[in-house]
Amino acid sequence: MLTKNFLQSRIDYFFHDYIKDEEFGKTVGMILPSTNGSTTTRTWNIIVNVTALSAEDSKRLSVDGNSFRTLDIYLQDLEALKTANPTAYIITKNFKGIANFTIDGAKYKVREESTDQQFETAIRLICERIT
Repeated sequence: MLTKNFLQSRIDYFFHDYIKDEEFGKTVGMILPSTNGSTTTRTWNIIVNVTALSAEDSKRLSVDGNSFRTLDIYLQDLEALKTANPTAYIITKNFKGIANFTIDGAKYKVREESTDQQFETAIRLICERIT
């Protein structure tokens, strides 16, 4: 029987390096407040997996005229960004209501967040385009 820890240690390359960097990786702007509770913002570039909404989520969230995207942000990338900028306000959870994202020049707000994706190595955000 394969344990979760065994699988995580063996497929980290596949999930993080190959899929993100080679197949679906896209640089997006993560817009965060410059400090906790601040109205001024700062944009951080981070590589994420950007995909269309799944069929299941599309049925549940679909609203005419709204555009949705699914973002998978790797925890390891968030920690690296936080480590490289120790004085900056960079969050690693509770993105809804705090963070916005810029994808291909369009601004998106976080509609839903789930943290248990891909063997708990990524945060999945469902983002809705702001018009």
